[in-house]
Amino acid sequence: IERYEKAKNNSPSAVLEFERTRLNIWSNGAGGLISQENWDACKVEGLDINSFRGRRAWIGGDLASKNDIASIGIIIDDPKTNDHITIFNEHFVPTKCPTFNHEEFGPLYDSWIRQGFMTLTHGPVIDYGYIEARIRHWLGMFDVQAIVFDNYQSNQILSSLHEDGFPATQYQPGTKSISDPSKDFFAKITGGMISHDGNPATA
Repeated sequence: IERYEKAKNNSPSAVLEFERTRLNIWSNGAGGLISQENWDACKVEGLDINSFRGRRAWIGGDLASKNDIASIGIIIDDPKTNDHITIFNEHFVPTKCPTFNHEEFGPLYDSWIRQGFMTLTHGPVIDYGYIEARIRHWLGMFDVQAIVFDNYQSNQILSSLHEDGFPATQYQPGTKSISDPSKDFFAKITGGMISHDGNPATA
């Protein structure tokens, strides 16, 4: 209860995360912080990540718990403007994820996996080695400026990447660290300064 009260005082997104991971209460997206209409307007049909090879990029993600969905994302800049960015996301879920038994979200996960919007990793927990391999794949495609994760479940991946000379680091999640970047991201969506491929697992 104390953690829930702290989450409510921090941000709406913190409340949603607490409710989803601790109370099994699911909500849509960013809890109304992002208009679905604005997000859908940023979708670009046929967007191909391979057409952006060589550009500057930044990698981040949410590794979540070991038996839940984990995601990585990449932000690619536009050399013609400092304002517009293109984003791609990949999502992973283990075969033993309890959400597969959820009446509403279980069939949704199955559908996303069949359509290639989410990757099923074999075993009872998330295969972090596979996720690291996907990050390294991006590192071979782009001029990556930073790889940033919070400190939850990320030590193994970030240490491995850092030891190989890649710009991998952790940040401490909290209002101070995410407030301004979140506001900037939301403003870009509202202003149509983001392109994405319409992956429904991201929305």
